[in-house]
Amino acid sequence: MANQKNPTALLMQRMAAAGKGAGSMATLMQKFFADNYGKTDLPKRVADFIIYDQVKVGANTTAQFFQGTPSTTRTNFPGGSFIMPQSEHALITGIRLLDASTAGNVETSQWNYGVRTSALLNAELTVTSNGETILTQLPLTAFQSNVGANAAAGTASAVGETDDNAGFFYLMEPLVLLGQTDIKSTVLLKTAAAANDCLRVELHGIRFIGG
Repeated sequence: MANQKNPTALLMQRMAAAGKGAGSMATLMQKFFADNYGKTDLPKRVADFIIYDQVKVGANTTAQFFQGTPSTTRTNFPGGSFIMPQSEHALITGIRLLDASTAGNVETSQWNYGVRTSALLNAELTVTSNGETILTQLPLTAFQSNVGANAAAGTASAVGETDDNAGFFYLMEPLVLLGQTDIKSTVLLKTAAAANDCLRVELHGIRFIGG
């Protein structure tokens, strides 16, 4: 069964507790970040976001995301590096994983929601920010697909899924990504993936965006 927790109520409660103010999301977020992380020159526009990074895992037991040298064929991380732009703080409310099998480059992959292969299903995800662990050893079974969950990528039961929750893990405790910080994500596999296995990590949430 998909993880279908909704973090919105907790998110609003936490931000509202930062202080009194008007009910706009931008005002709530400004108060939350000012009270908890120090006052900064924050943009006043808030937007939903999906930031992704995608790699070819290949016959490896480690896959690293939001690390190394970014490229436009690999990631849409803002600012041209894997460091969040100044003051563009973000609250990550969910993570989605997608897998693929391709003999070509990762940008040619046809992505399927969730993970299916035994190597990926037995792997674990750890996330750090500026050297601090903020999510630890999350089993990738949390991202198992609803449809064709145990099917190999590319089979009839795995392609064309429409379930919005497939491959999605909603966070009851949102992850905070501050401007000028990183969010390194590492998947550790217990057995090596297949040579053509690819994996995509998507971070979903709301953030400040610059002018």
